[in-house]
Amino acid sequence: MEEFTILLFRFSMAFAPQLWLAEMLFNYKGMRRRFFWLSAVLFGAAFSILPELLPDTYFTPWLTVGGWIRLSYLLLFLLSLLGLWLCFKAPFTDLLFIATMAYALQNGTFSLAEFVRQSSLPMLPSTLIRLGVMAAGYILFYFFIVRNMDRHGSVGFKKLPILIFAVATLVVAYLVNMYMQAFEREVTSARLFNIIADLLLLVCLSDLLRNTRLQRDAEITEQLLKMTEQKHRLTQENIEIINRKCHDLKHQLDLYGAAPPDADRAEYLQELKNSIQIYDSSIQTGNKALDAVLMEKSLLFNRFSIDFSYIVDGACLSFMKNSDVFTLFGNALDNAFESLQAEKPENRTIVLKVNKHGRLVSICLENFCSRELQFEDGLPVSTKQNNGYHGFGMKSIRYVVQKYKGEMLVYKKERRFVLEILFTC
Repeated sequence: MEEFTILLFRFSMAFAPQLWLAEMLFNYKGMRRRFFWLSAVLFGAAFSILPELLPDTYFTPWLTVGGWIRLSYLLLFLLSLLGLWLCFKAPFTDLLFIATMAYALQNGTFSLAEFVRQSSLPMLPSTLIRLGVMAAGYILFYFFIVRNMDRHGSVGFKKLPILIFAVATLVVAYLVNMYMQAFEREVTSARLFNIIADLLLLVCLSDLLRNTRLQRDAEITEQLLKMTEQKHRLTQENIEIINRKCHDLKHQLDLYGAAPPDADRAEYLQELKNSIQIYDSSIQTGNKALDAVLMEKSLLFNRFSIDFSYIVDGACLSFMKNSDVFTLFGNALDNAFESLQAEKPENRTIVLKVNKHGRLVSICLENFCSRELQFEDGLPVSTKQNNGYHGFGMKSIRYVVQKYKGEMLVYKKERRFVLEILFTC
């Protein structure tokens, strides 16, 4: 029991294993190298033992400058970058971002633990206070920052100058802390300074990372919008050509059938007319872009026996660009189609309503949905796997809605998936 207590005490005071543990919170699946866990455990063990192999590590002359700057912490920080490189296949900026965030987390939680320990009642075990405060800090950091990041790809932080500034901030905070402790000048104030500096750094870097991801999402969304616009423009042209050809073909069949037919030929002609009838059914909602989308999707839904009904006033969408109409309705109907692939044929239904009430334009799309859905940031979590444009259908819809200052609501009610959009025009 005494040896275990000593072990806990040594860990609560050890810098290296705490830093490595903080860095391993960022074990993104998309960055892991082969044999990731083996590399992480072996390097972590060596990294944690290394300071113990050096006698009086933190005070040996070659690791100090002027008797108070302890270079060992900075050297271990740089060495941890090597460990991250062995474990993660990622750019240098990603590795530096992880190491910087981890260092700020370790230093901030340790300083907070020491501050709490000195402020607590003497009868409370100091080791348990340190471990408890640091564990709480690591857990909160994981749940409020790390877990909200995209853990299927890389970190994606590209702003190296900001990272260099963040590292410089940590170095300054580190030097201030070392100086205060070496000369016993307001150690408590130095720890408070460390806590505030590290907390601000964590918040700023996580917010910058979030903004970087939003910018990347916006760039990808813009590319998808251009691709969607080009696709639907070609679709509209093709549908017009098919309608014109089918209309001419129907007249030719009528002329051909005017001659005295036999029974088999009459039946064949009628079957042929029925099969091309769907291509000659012109949809006119008052918006040509929406007509093209509905025509294209109607053909698709008919092929897969999906009951598609709509009550649409396309004229009320005149305030929207054609490309945005293509994007909004094309993605919405595609999402409904994909959802219905997993449903029984008798449950495959889609209902679309577009109406105008005064200055309000409402769009409501419903489709049958028996599956349980998970929502994140107001959008359903995509079930697609290994997709580079994972989840961008709904993001593209939200992008268009926000562009026209509209409101969007996505929810599941009973056994129906509902997308509601409201514009003011």
